[in-house]
Amino acid sequence: GLPYAPTETVTDFYGVKTQPTKEEVQSGAFQGVSMVVLAPADAAGGEEPTIADKLRFGGHEWDITEIRPVAPAETVMLYKFGVKDAGAVA
Repeated sequence: GLPYAPTETVTDFYGVKTQPTKEEVQSGAFQGVSMVVLAPADAAGGEEPTIADKLRFGGHEWDITEIRPVAPAETVMLYKFGVKDAGAVA
């Protein structure tokens, strides 16, 4: 087997599906994503989320292609995940 098999941790959270703002698109953010998902700062179970993480909703898995923190007053309140459909969950 693999010496370092990845472990899967599932964290449930409530998110909001949205689209990038005009300003974000004009600045080069969220190019070619299916949608943007607003997630609470603790969405990754206390870890900082990475593009190695995946989202599952609507019977599909979604690849996170971009992460933008929303951090007024230097405290991350939300993450904006740019996501692409990675196909139906088996």
